[in-house]
Amino acid sequence: MPNEVICKAIENEKKLKFNYKGHPRWVQPYIHGWTADGDEMFKGYQTAGGSESFSNPQWRNFKPKNISELQLTEEDFTRVRDDYDIDQDNNDYDEVHCKVDR
Repeated sequence: MPNEVICKAIENEKKLKFNYKGHPRWVQPYIHGWTADGDEMFKGYQTAGGSESFSNPQWRNFKPKNISELQLTEEDFTRVRDDYDIDQDNNDYDEVHCKVDR
């Protein structure tokens, strides 16, 4: 199940590698849960790979149902980004499954 891999990456501060909507992505995951609409989602900082907008790096929301080839990498992201707004993210999720510790 994808959320177990996503939460393991969050808990161990490891990057994820996956394909999303046909583009390879390398992402630092920060929070995973469900929205008020019942959608499973996680937010991460995409550091490399492609996208429909072709602009990296940046914060993005991802729906696991659109992910293929999900891999937990050994690449660390031990410093939480200064621009990570945990208070805003807590408001975006109806139920939080896992998130980075500040």
